Amino acid sequence: MKKRIKSLTIPTLAFACCLITSCFKHSPDDIETVFKPTDVTAYYNEVTIDWDSNTFTHDGFTISIPEKWGAGFYGKRSLFKKYNPHDIKFCYSLQKKITYGGEEVYVASFDELVKVEPKQETKIFDISTVGLDIDSKILVKDELINDCYFKYDTNNDFDNFCYFKIAKNDVNQLKEGYFNQISVKLRYLIHIDNSLSFAISEGKDGLNEIGYYSDVSISHNPDLISA
Repeated sequence: MKKRIKSLTIPTLAFACCLITSCFKHSPDDIETVFKPTDVTAYYNEVTIDWDSNTFTHDGFTISIPEKWGAGFYGKRSLFKKYNPHDIKFCYSLQKKITYGGEEVYVASFDELVKVEPKQETKIFDISTVGLDIDSKILVKDELINDCYFKYDTNNDFDNFCYFKIAKNDVNQLKEGYFNQISVKLRYLIHIDNSLSFAISEGKDGLNEIGYYSDVSISHNPDLISA
């Protein structure tokens, strides 16, 4: 009787050990270690945004933007499509995982988009007209009252352009060549990504792209005269 029990116990134990061993086997693709997510904030000059697919890409990661997030009052995708993208913080989390095969896997998950109001500044801009085709920069709103606007689009530090009103007599003197500089006080914006743009007063004077301007004058700057 004892021998019978012994003969049955040995294969039973062997089968049990096999089951236990199989439970501890993992595929090299299985996740072994999960790290705490890291918060990442990016700006428009660092991302590629695609509103057609509702995604933005940063450092090789493509993150989907949901229709709503948070309480859903300010966190609406439709609102952010209307904002200047230079005023948006793109926030997501990045989680590192390591597989049993030793491979590092990173998973990016959307957190939120945040609108940050730009800082407003005002300063006097000096615009050189040396070598400039003056007529190509002048928008005439009303020829009868000499209602003219100058298009300021030669400042590469700014992402946009603006118009400001200038006297017809000043335009004529600039064309003659002695006066070679326009000075104008303009309001501009400093965005969260450190880009710059002129503040625009939509519909001002019945026109588009009109800046907040004042103190327009012309002068002769000898330093601008080419040799």
